[in-house]
Amino acid sequence: MGDDLYIVLFRDIPGYGPVPLRVGAYVKRDPFAIGREMNRLILSGIIGLVILLVAVAAALLLGRRISRPVRNLARAAEHLRGLDFAAVPELGRSRLRELDEASFAFNAMVRGLKSFETDVPPAVVRRLVAHDGKPELASEERSVTVLFTDIGAFTGLAEDMSAVQTASFLNRHFSMITSCVEAERGTVDKYIGDSVMAFWAAPAADADASEHACRAALAIRRAITLDNESRGRRGETPIRVRIGIHAGRAIVGDIGAPGQVNYTLVGDTVNVAQRLQQLCKDMGGGGTVEILLSGDVVEGVGGGYHLSPQGPQTIPGRQGMLKVYRLD
Repeated sequence: MGDDLYIVLFRDIPGYGPVPLRVGAYVKRDPFAIGREMNRLILSGIIGLVILLVAVAAALLLGRRISRPVRNLARAAEHLRGLDFAAVPELGRSRLRELDEASFAFNAMVRGLKSFETDVPPAVVRRLVAHDGKPELASEERSVTVLFTDIGAFTGLAEDMSAVQTASFLNRHFSMITSCVEAERGTVDKYIGDSVMAFWAAPAADADASEHACRAALAIRRAITLDNESRGRRGETPIRVRIGIHAGRAIVGDIGAPGQVNYTLVGDTVNVAQRLQQLCKDMGGGGTVEILLSGDVVEGVGGGYHLSPQGPQTIPGRQGMLKVYRLD
C-alpha cells in the first residue's frame, strides 16, 4: 500500500475450523483526524460548561425574585400576628402569578382587619388570639374599674352645628378620650351619644386598675383644657366634661344575641359609674372637667392625688349610701 499508513482492528474467533477465524477492519490513518475529534470534544465541554453556568445564574436570579416577596410576606405576617396593623406594609405586585395573587389576597385581608380593629378593642382581639380564635369569650364575674364621661350641655352646643360638624366634633373628642384611656391600658367599651364608657382589668387582669383609671381621667382633663384654649382662640364655646369612676364586681364577656355579640360589662358597677358622672351636675366645683370617684376607687389608689371628700351620697336606683370624692 505504498507509504500510506492504516489502522487495523481485528479479532480472532475460534470454533469455526482448525484455524481460528480472524475478523477485522482497517482504515487509512489521517494524522489530523484525532486532533479534529479532540477539538470537537473540548468545544462540546466548553459549551456544556457555559450552559451549566447560565442555568445556575438563572436559577439564582429566579430564586431571588421568588424569595424576596416571600420574605416580605413573612415579615408582614409577623407584624400581623402581633396585631401591629400600622407596621404591616402594603405588599407589592409580582410578575409571578401565584405570588401576585397571594400579595393581593394578603393586602385585602389586612385592609379588612384594619376596619375590624376600629370596631373591636385591641385588647379583646389579643384575648381572642390568645384563646386560639374561639368565637366567644365566656362571661365571668370579676373586679373591674369603670369610667364614664359625658359632655355637659351638649344638646345646646349641637344645635349650632350641622350634622357634619357634629360628627367631626364628636370624632375628635372621642379620639382624645380614647388616646388617654388606651395610654393607661384601658379599653373603650362603647360611645353612647356624647358619652364614653371605658373599663380596666378586663379582659386581662390589672392590679392597678383604679390607679390607671384616675391617671386616664387626669389626662382627659389636660387634653380637654388644652383643646378649650384652642377653641377659645377660634371664638368657639369651650366644653365641659363630667367623669365618674367606680370599682367593683361586674359580669364580663361576650353578651348579645347569637351571631351578634359584644364584649362588654354589665352590672351594678357599671350603673354606679354612670350615676357618679351624672352626679357631677350637682356636685361639680365649676371646673372644665369634673371627676367624681367612689370610695372603692380611692381605696385602690396610692398617694399623690388631691381628693376632696364629698361625704356619703345617695345613688339613684341603688340602696344605701356611697362615699364620694372629687379628684381635683
